[in-house]
Amino acid sequence: MSEGCSRSLLPVFIFLVVFLIGMISCQARNKDSAWQKIVQHHLNKYPEMELVDLYKLIYQGTLGPAHLGTDYQTIRAYLNQEMADIEPKKGKMVESISGDQKYLRINLYAFKEAGGNSDSLAKLVYRSCQKELDGYQKLKKRMRLAGKVLQNYPRQYDYQDYQEYLEKIAKNQYPVPHHSETYIKEYKPAYRVISSEIYEAYFNSCFKED
Repeated sequence: MSEGCSRSLLPVFIFLVVFLIGMISCQARNKDSAWQKIVQHHLNKYPEMELVDLYKLIYQGTLGPAHLGTDYQTIRAYLNQEMADIEPKKGKMVESISGDQKYLRINLYAFKEAGGNSDSLAKLVYRSCQKELDGYQKLKKRMRLAGKVLQNYPRQYDYQDYQEYLEKIAKNQYPVPHHSETYIKEYKPAYRVISSEIYEAYFNSCFKED
C-alpha cells in the first residue's frame, strides 16, 4: 500500500476507533443505569428494606443461586419443605433482580397457586447454579452503583453507614447474605432465583401434568 493511500485511510481508522470506544462507553452507562433502576424499583416496592436486603438483591442478581451449592437433592429438599409450609397466593410470579436481566426471582406463593411442580422448579434452580466470571468484581461495582441511588433516596439511609457496610462485607469476602428480620416480618419472602435463560427455555415445563 502506498504512503499516500495509508495517510488517506488514517482518518477513517481514527474515526472507527473513536466510534467503537463511544459505543462501548454508551453500553456501559446503559448497563449501570439499568442496575440503578433495579435498585430504585426495589426500594420503592419494599420500603422497609435494610442494607443487608439491598446487598442480597444485588448478590443474587449478580451471582444467581450458586451459593446453594451443586447438590440437586439438597436444593430439592429445601424447596419442597418451603413449598409445603406456605399458602398459595395470587400475585406476580416473576420479579426482575438484574440490570442485565440475567437472573429472576420466582415467587413461590404464586407458583404454588398456579399449580407449579416444585421438583421441576428445583431442577431449574440447580441448572442455574453456575460460577459467574468476575462475579465478585461485578458485585463490588454494582454495590457502588447502588450507593449512588441511596444518596438521592428520600429515606433514613445514611450514606456513611452504607460506606461502612461496604467495607464490612468486603473485609468478610462478600458472605452469603440473609434477609433482615424486618424484611422477613414485613414481606414474608418466599422465592427462588433462576437464570433468565433457563426460565425462557424450561419454566413452562413446571406446569405440565405428568
